[in-house]
Amino acid sequence: MISPMIPPKPCARSVRCGPTSCLPGLRLAVLLCVLSAVLLAGPAALPAFAQGAAPKLVGVEVAGAQTVRDEQVRAWAELEAGQPVSREAVARAIRSLYDTGRFREVFIYEIEKAGGIELAINVIEYPRLSVMQIKGADKIDEDELEEATEITPGAFLSPARLRKAREAITERYRADGYYNAEVQTNDGILQLTGSQPLVIQVIENEKVRVRNFEFVGNDHLFEAQLRQGFKTKTDGWITSGTFKAPEFEADLDQLVTNYANAGFLEARVVEHELVQLENDENHVTVRIVLEEGPRYRVGSLSYSGNEVFETEHLRTLVTLVPGRVFDQSRMIESRQNLSAVYWDEGYIYVNIEPVQTIRDDNVIDLEFAVREGEPARIRQVLVTGNSKTHERVIRRELRIQPGDLFSNNSLRNSQGDLFRLGFFGDVRVDFRESENADKIDLVFDVEEKQTGQFTMGVGFSQQTRASGFFNIGEANLFGRGQSLNFAWQFGRRRNFLDISFTEPWFMGTPTLIGFDVYSRFSNTVQDFYDTRTTGFAVRLGRPIPGARFTRGTLRYKYNRTTLTNFDPSYVAALDRLEREFGDLNRLDETDWPQVETGVTLTLSRNSSDNPFFPSRGSRASLRTEVNGGIFGGDLDILRVDVDYDWYQAMPMNLVFHVGTSAAHITGYRNTDRIPDYLRFRLGGNRFYKLRGYTDLSVVPRGNPGFVGGRFYSTFTAELAYKISNAIQVLAFVDQGDTWNDFKSADLTKLRTGAGFGVRLEVPLVGRVGLDYGYGFDKRDLGQQPGWELHFNFGNFF
Repeated sequence: MISPMIPPKPCARSVRCGPTSCLPGLRLAVLLCVLSAVLLAGPAALPAFAQGAAPKLVGVEVAGAQTVRDEQVRAWAELEAGQPVSREAVARAIRSLYDTGRFREVFIYEIEKAGGIELAINVIEYPRLSVMQIKGADKIDEDELEEATEITPGAFLSPARLRKAREAITERYRADGYYNAEVQTNDGILQLTGSQPLVIQVIENEKVRVRNFEFVGNDHLFEAQLRQGFKTKTDGWITSGTFKAPEFEADLDQLVTNYANAGFLEARVVEHELVQLENDENHVTVRIVLEEGPRYRVGSLSYSGNEVFETEHLRTLVTLVPGRVFDQSRMIESRQNLSAVYWDEGYIYVNIEPVQTIRDDNVIDLEFAVREGEPARIRQVLVTGNSKTHERVIRRELRIQPGDLFSNNSLRNSQGDLFRLGFFGDVRVDFRESENADKIDLVFDVEEKQTGQFTMGVGFSQQTRASGFFNIGEANLFGRGQSLNFAWQFGRRRNFLDISFTEPWFMGTPTLIGFDVYSRFSNTVQDFYDTRTTGFAVRLGRPIPGARFTRGTLRYKYNRTTLTNFDPSYVAALDRLEREFGDLNRLDETDWPQVETGVTLTLSRNSSDNPFFPSRGSRASLRTEVNGGIFGGDLDILRVDVDYDWYQAMPMNLVFHVGTSAAHITGYRNTDRIPDYLRFRLGGNRFYKLRGYTDLSVVPRGNPGFVGGRFYSTFTAELAYKISNAIQVLAFVDQGDTWNDFKSADLTKLRTGAGFGVRLEVPLVGRVGLDYGYGFDKRDLGQQPGWELHFNFGNFF
C-alpha cells in the first residue's frame, strides 16, 4: 500500500486532479486534466502506450480510504489486474470515483513492474454527517426541513449534496410564500474528514406578497379573464396575496388554458418575472409577457365510426356551436359527454378522438372519430378496505352486479349510495381487466371513518341555564349497518332521555324497522310551566319502487304528557283573557296526563351526496300526522309538515344552500283545541329554526309569549365554505314567522335574521354546530335587535 502523503517514486509517473478541478459541474475539466497529465508523461514513461499496445495491468493498490473498503474503490474504478490498461481507462476510473460523491481528491500513480504496470489509487474522502442542526427555522418544522434535504446520518457530504440541500430547503420555504428565505451551510467541513456536524442556518425573512399583476401582450382578454382560476391572489382585505412558487407555476398553466377556452389555442407565456416594489422588499408585481396568437372559431362538426348511436343523438351531447369561438373546455366537455353515453351502455373501451382541421381563415373543422369497441360485462365485484363494515352491508347498496353490462350511471349511483350511508370517508372505484377482453372486474375500495359517538360535558345557555349531557351512539353497530343511540341531557330546567334503534334491512330486505323510547322534561326560561312527556314509537319504512332516492315511512307513537307548576303570570294572563273572551281551554285546569297517540306517514326523498355536509343534491319530505280518532287518546290533531333543502357546489370550495320549511296543525274536530305546548314557537337553530332570535321566543304578533301559532313558514339561504371534509364555515340569512291560522299568514312580512356559523364533524362526538345571528325584528317581542349565540351537538342538532 502507498500512503497518500508519500510522493511517487522517481521512476513513476503520476496522474492527479487537484481540489479545484474536482468541484461538481467541472467533471469534464477533471478528465481533461487527467488526459493532459498522461500525455505530458511522454513516450519514455509509457513506452507501451506510445507504441500503440496497451500495457498489462498487474495490480491495483488503494490508499487513503478510511470508511470505504478498498474492494469497493476498485469496483468503482473498474480497474482489474490482468486486463490491458489505457489512458482512457484511467480517465474513466478517476471520473467514476469522483461521480460517487465520496471523495474530495483522487490520485492515480503508475508504477512500472515486470510484465506490465501497477496503478496506485490514492483518495481523500469527504466528511460524513454525524448530526444535522437547523437554526433559525421558526415557520417550518425542523424535522420537515431535515427530511427535505434527503441527507441522513452517515451520508457523505459533498459540495453537490450541500448545494442540493440548500436548494431543497429554499424551495420548501418558497412553497409557503417565503420567497426571500436565505439558506447557508458550514461548507468549511468539506476540507475535513471523518464524522462532522452539518449546520444549516436559515434566515426566513418575511413572506413575499403580490401587490398586483401586470400582463403585457393581452390585446383581447381583460385581466379578470386571464386570472380566472388563479390560486395566486393579490394582497387585500380577504386574501393574503402570498406568492407561492408551486401555485404560481400552476397558474401559468391555467393562464394558457384560459386563453385556449377563449379560442387562442396557440397562446403562450413568453416570460415572467417578479418585480420588487421600490422601498418594499416584501411586495412584488408579477409581470407576465404573453403572445396570444390567432383566435379560432368553430367550423363544421362531423362524426365517424358511430354505429351504436345515431349521429343526431350524438349532436345533442356536443356543446360546441359552429361559427362561435372555439372553446377548448367545451371540446373536452363534449368528448366527456360522448364517452359517458357509451359507458352507460357498457362500451368502456370506446375511444373518441377529436380530429381538428384548421383552415386558412382560422376556422377549425372538428371530427369526432369514434372507435366503439365491444361492450363489457361485469365478471366480479370486489369490495376492499372494509375492516369493520360487513361486506353484505356494502353489497346491498350496489346498483351494479356480476353479469350486468357495465353502466357508468349505475356505478355513480352505487358510489353515491355508499357515501350516503355515512360510514365512509371515501369510496374509490377501480377497474381490473380479466383474461376475457369483454369482461372486467370492479373494485369498490372504501375508506371507513369513525361512526361511533361518545360525548359528555356541561354547558350553559340562556334558556336552560347550567346543564350536562351524555351521548353515546353507533351508526354502524357491529358493522351491520344498524344504528343505536342513547342521549341524555340533564339539568334543573331540562332533562331529555332518548333511546333509539334502527335496522335498515330487516330480514335481508330493504325494509326499515326501528323504535324510540323517550322521557323529556323541560322548563326553559321561555316556558310558563313544567312539561314532562314520556312515550315510545315504532317505525316501518320501505323504498318507493321506481322512485330513486325516495322512501315511505310509517310511525306509530304513544305519548303521555303532564304539565305542572304553572307560572303565576301565565295563570293571570289566562284569567285576563277569560274575562275578555269567555271560557278558554285552560291548561292549568286540564286533567293531566293527556295521552297523544297516532300515526305519521312520511314521504321523503334524499339525493344529497353527503349525510353531514352535502354539496350537491336535495332533501325533501312530506309528513302527515294523525292523532286521536280511531287511534284513541285525548287529542284529536292533524298536522302536516313540508321541508325542502337544495345544495349546489360552487367554485372555490363554496356550497350554496337554500331551504324552506312549513307546518300546519289543527284539530279535525275542533280547530282551536290545540294545546300551547304543541303550537309553533320559532327561534334558535334546534327545532323551528330562526337564527338571531332566542329559542322559542317568536309567536304570532299580538299573542302572549306562551301561545304559539298553528302555522309557520321559514326560509334559509346559506353560503358555506368547505375547509375540509369535517369543517365548514358559513354565512346565512333566515326569514320566517308563525301565525294563528293558515289564512292569516303573510309571507311578505317575515322576521329576518342573519349571521355566520361553523359546522364540525368530530370523531366520537358527531356533528357540532355554532351559529351567531343578528335578529332584526325583535321589538314587538319585547326585545331590542341584537345578536344571539346558538349551539348544538350530536343528536340534538
